[in-house]
Amino acid sequence: MKPTLNHLANNADLTQLDVLKLAQYKKEFTEQFAKLTEQEQNIVRLIANEKTNKEIALKLTIAEKTVDNHRTHIHKKLDLHGRDSLVFFAALVKIFE
Repeated sequence: MKPTLNHLANNADLTQLDVLKLAQYKKEFTEQFAKLTEQEQNIVRLIANEKTNKEIALKLTIAEKTVDNHRTHIHKKLDLHGRDSLVFFAALVKIFE
């Protein structure tokens, strides 16, 4: 049984993942990404571009605390645990979009 995308995001050692094998997760990624609001999707894209909460807040003209709240909601919606799991998920944006 292949691990779920959430399992990979929560347990991934990026140095061990083969990017070509990640292609099998595109459908699951698309379904997960679609659960997010447009604002949350924008935040994930900015995380993928290595932006800090402060930079995201400035770019979207919202408070840093609002960015932090969005990140919390993203974690809950996608069942992600820890900062690295969201960074991993965000990195998939660059691969799959």
